Amino acid sequence: MALREYKTLGVSSDWIEVTLVLQRRTMFYILNNILPVVFLSFLNTFAFLLPEESGEKISLCVSILLSYAMFLTLINSYLPANSDHLCFFSVYVTLLVLISTLTCLVTIFMFVLNTRLQRGKVCPRWLPLAWGSDSKVGTTEPRVEIEGVAPNQSDDKEKANKTTDMKDLIMTRCNKVAFGTFFTLTILINLIYFISVSL
Repeated sequence: MALREYKTLGVSSDWIEVTLVLQRRTMFYILNNILPVVFLSFLNTFAFLLPEESGEKISLCVSILLSYAMFLTLINSYLPANSDHLCFFSVYVTLLVLISTLTCLVTIFMFVLNTRLQRGKVCPRWLPLAWGSDSKVGTTEPRVEIEGVAPNQSDDKEKANKTTDMKDLIMTRCNKVAFGTFFTLTILINLIYFISVSL
């Protein structure tokens, strides 16, 4: 603040000059908005590392999706109601909501596939072909029983073990492919956001 004297049309008058320095509190937004969204984005992909038997994969994916929805409403409450320009952080969170929705859909598909394989149904044809395997998981061959001859129980155990191993192999490969795909997508979206913000 400074006291100055100005002359206008030969009349001198005293003025007070006030300088305001405005600084945005970036750490507040980074700690309360940006970092939780980034952590949730990576937590979303790690749902594929949980085993199917735990039953917690779908609940984790839905919880993360609800967290994104909460952050999206929180961001929209900060923004003006009629804005000509889109907030880039809002677009970023919307893309992460899309990825979270796709994660939920893929998790539901894998849960249905696991249930189908456990019931002994035939694996979809395109899954073994995706990895170059011609194994038929879940197929049951008709057993021919001859009178007076007991079926070989060791062969049945070997077939059951082989079928179980193939089920585990298919589910493990599906989880790895889904984890790699969504982890790569998450890294790309985070990199695009942070690079575009820093420019």
